[in-house]
Amino acid sequence: MTTGGFTTCLWFDGQAEEAADFYLSVFKDGQRGRVSRYTEAGPGEAGSVLGVEFTARPAHTAAQLATAPKGQPGPPRTTAR
Repeated sequence: MTTGGFTTCLWFDGQAEEAADFYLSVFKDGQRGRVSRYTEAGPGEAGSVLGVEFTARPAHTAAQLATAPKGQPGPPRTTAR
């Protein structure tokens, strides 16, 4: 799955596969690419999704490759003063 130009990276906290499915339901001409999963070596649960590649093709435009890595929750946000 190659495109000229750039790759969009959409970051999701543990819901990368669900997010890719959503975008593919919106962009009907899209297609799913590689799904990377954790192995027994971790650090995530073996078999859980690490990231998903998919191609979205909005109407009347060229295909756009996107990745949806599984993000990790970060530290809580605070108000800087």
